[in-house]
Amino acid sequence: MNIAIILAAGSSLRFSSRTPKQLVRLGAKPLFCHSVESFENHSDINGILIVTQEKFIGKMKAICKDAHYKKVIDIIPGGPTRQSSSFEALKFLQNRLSNDDLVLIHDAARPLLSENVITDNLEMAINNQAVVTAIPCVDTICESKNKSTISANLDRNLLYQVQTPQTFHYETILKAHQYAFANHVLVSDDAQLLVNQNIPVSFAKGDRALLKITTKEDLAAIKIFFKKWGKNNG
Repeated sequence: MNIAIILAAGSSLRFSSRTPKQLVRLGAKPLFCHSVESFENHSDINGILIVTQEKFIGKMKAICKDAHYKKVIDIIPGGPTRQSSSFEALKFLQNRLSNDDLVLIHDAARPLLSENVITDNLEMAINNQAVVTAIPCVDTICESKNKSTISANLDRNLLYQVQTPQTFHYETILKAHQYAFANHVLVSDDAQLLVNQNIPVSFAKGDRALLKITTKEDLAAIKIFFKKWGKNNG
């Protein structure tokens, strides 16, 4: 079984809008719906679990009902951090999944998720316990230890931009989160938990269009890609 977990519980502080980022409209529908539909339309995805802030659950359930999404299992409250929201989703799926079932953890703030990216994640996860979507860095990346001057230029040939989804065998990622919770380990994404425990994490092919919306400027950039996808960007 392949289950998609969509994380839409962020506080959107950097987005600076009265409307929470996950409910901002992109084209004719709220932002989170684009990720839902990417998984809904993929033949190898069996179910979708959405994680959001408790105060938005009723509204988002109504949106999903009106859209007639068939694969949405439930919409549940997340935690105060991305890591805790992922853990809440994994705990919810206990007794519903077997150890080798796959979970694809995806940020709702990345709406332009293609069928090819999902497929490559699933195919890579057949022989790997953990997979991240990633693209090679094309920009020069520098390090600054004092945050005002360059300390070093990093070799971009060795650097990748990590995107989502990130795909895991269920038991592998659940145990990683349980260990992190018990030992107060904090990370910015799920794959880092496995890296910290020396569990190999493989790459799936990413997409330049799979941008993350963090600010209103990001939303403007997304609309350019959105139009190229042949959709009305509203």
